[in-house]
Amino acid sequence: MADFSYDLECYPNFFSCYAVLDNRRSFIFEISEWHDDRKKFMDFLMGLKTFKHRMVGFNNAAYDYMLLHHFIDSLGVASYQSLYKKSQAYFADGKIHQFNPHVIYENKHHIPQVDLFKIHHFDNRAKMTSLKMIEFNMRSPTIKDLPYDPLKPLTYEQSREILAYNGHDTRETEKFRGYTQPMIDFRDKLSAKHRRNFTNFSDSKIGSEYFIMELEKHGIPKKINGELNQTFREEIKIAEVILPYVEFERPEFQEVLNFLKSSVINEFDKTGLLSLKGFFNDLHATLDGFQFDFGAGGIHGSLKKKVVRNSDTHDLLDWDVASYYPNLAIGSRFYPEHLTERFCDIYQDVYNQRKSYAKKTAENSMLKLALNSVFGNSSNLFSCFLDQKFTMSITINGQLLLCMLAEHLMKIPDLKMVQINTDGLTFLCPKEYREHANSLWKWWEEITSLELEEAEYSMMAIRDVNSYLAVTTDGYVKRIGAYAYELSIDNPQTRELAWHKNQSAVVVAKAASAALVEGKSIRKFIQNHVNYLDFMLRTKVPRSSKLELVKGENRQPLQNISRYYASVDGGKLIKTMPHTQTQIDKWDTGDHYQHEDTGEYQVVTHGKQPKSGKFKPVAFPELSEMPPREIGIDKDVFVTDCTDMKDFDVTTIDYDYYIGETKKLVDPLLLN
Repeated sequence: MADFSYDLECYPNFFSCYAVLDNRRSFIFEISEWHDDRKKFMDFLMGLKTFKHRMVGFNNAAYDYMLLHHFIDSLGVASYQSLYKKSQAYFADGKIHQFNPHVIYENKHHIPQVDLFKIHHFDNRAKMTSLKMIEFNMRSPTIKDLPYDPLKPLTYEQSREILAYNGHDTRETEKFRGYTQPMIDFRDKLSAKHRRNFTNFSDSKIGSEYFIMELEKHGIPKKINGELNQTFREEIKIAEVILPYVEFERPEFQEVLNFLKSSVINEFDKTGLLSLKGFFNDLHATLDGFQFDFGAGGIHGSLKKKVVRNSDTHDLLDWDVASYYPNLAIGSRFYPEHLTERFCDIYQDVYNQRKSYAKKTAENSMLKLALNSVFGNSSNLFSCFLDQKFTMSITINGQLLLCMLAEHLMKIPDLKMVQINTDGLTFLCPKEYREHANSLWKWWEEITSLELEEAEYSMMAIRDVNSYLAVTTDGYVKRIGAYAYELSIDNPQTRELAWHKNQSAVVVAKAASAALVEGKSIRKFIQNHVNYLDFMLRTKVPRSSKLELVKGENRQPLQNISRYYASVDGGKLIKTMPHTQTQIDKWDTGDHYQHEDTGEYQVVTHGKQPKSGKFKPVAFPELSEMPPREIGIDKDVFVTDCTDMKDFDVTTIDYDYYIGETKKLVDPLLLN
């Protein structure tokens, strides 16, 4: 069995498939008004099917395979017109149906598909990522965007460009397959072991499905009469979910607890589920100057713009709860009502199974996913774990129990809270009270049936709760948010800059870390940095807009997804956007003024005057004269397009820009 990476292009008069095998062999097929490779293409596809090869793509399970399936079902006679019609129907129906009717279920596939888009969970709205963004994050020499409108026929010369573009995308897909191979191997191993196809499951779906398999082994079904086994709530009385031993001494926490106990969640969101997020709006408590913010995802609180260090008198300690949410459910016997209390026993069994496997093994990884996926899916409309009372049992108690620990720690003389974040807290503890702090550790573990884990830091540099550096006493550096710089290409499993995150100008985070942790000069670090890809930035504008590099009178069109760097001799990035209906309505009803020198129009309403300048009132102009909406991108810096790295010139780097961006991460912490 072999994996062939591939990609398709489809235009009114042109269809192509480009496939590669291990970057060694290429297979190119064209069906157009100039070429007819239908017989060769059908023979190729039937060869893949016969020898049980797989096809690897990016979002191919939804779109590309749908066209292949159509072609195979036609017995290899589908024309480019037929393929284009199918392609357009896919996009049209995808806008009006929740589930696109043209997508082919995996059990109907003629040729197995490996979809990198689904494996990385890029189909999740929060992680939505295009292949072009992946090209940037893979630091590809060239990033190519689709050069011609797919709704318009191509000339012969344009079709040659599209064929080359098709090859470029396929080779980039093959490169990304290489980075994804450990994840593919993991899924292949699970599929073989459990005799179930896990190939295109995201990590969270693997965890959920494994847990469901365990439930079904114990007679708890995923579906009843064809419908998901779920518990819907008309309301949640928060007093019913709070553990009986939760109590506070400080009035600030007592006020929060009383508010929660008197609260009922009974408002619904647009999906028909109870609205949980709004419940926590502006719910906080401030103790001794430290603010605890309660939220739907967990508790947060942090010092801001501070560098905190251990000392001769204080230890800087970080206490995290081991597998907090799973163990909270297990120890407190929280469970989705329809899954019965047996759910907790299965949860415990999965947790024990995971501990029996070495870290980084496929089994350990899968069981970790199973443990962590349940909580998130307990408020998922499309999951058999749905029970929002279970969600709130975990969320509410998870926060309150950490606050109980924090309250008792804060009674220690001269102890200072530094951070609290979902599953743990960080604090400066006087050395003379370290033993007392440890006794609180044991007390909390006993009453909660949970387990704490400790890390000791030498320093923390904190911008806010979402962006900080922490250095352990043995030298390990934890980087979060704006200070993160470990890339997916260096470590595909990184929690710093995963594939879906913006990996622009990582030289800034590297320089900030060097300055804060090692005391290095920002200017020297940046000026001596020779990995020039670390200076690159990227931008993306929607297809309805256009991107230009403006330098004097020259306006150079750029790709909608472009790579660039700050340069001393560059131009300004300008995004031109279509007008909104609100702006058009304002144009139609407002008073119009025109600048005497530039001819620029300005529209004002309600008797307002235009901005200062040489504006004079004019008669109502035609809508066609309405000036375009132009927005500057990184408007305070000059840039050079570097979508093709051949255009990079090291002598033009604007080092002052990167130095200034780094100082924004460093100076407020050191000066505060």
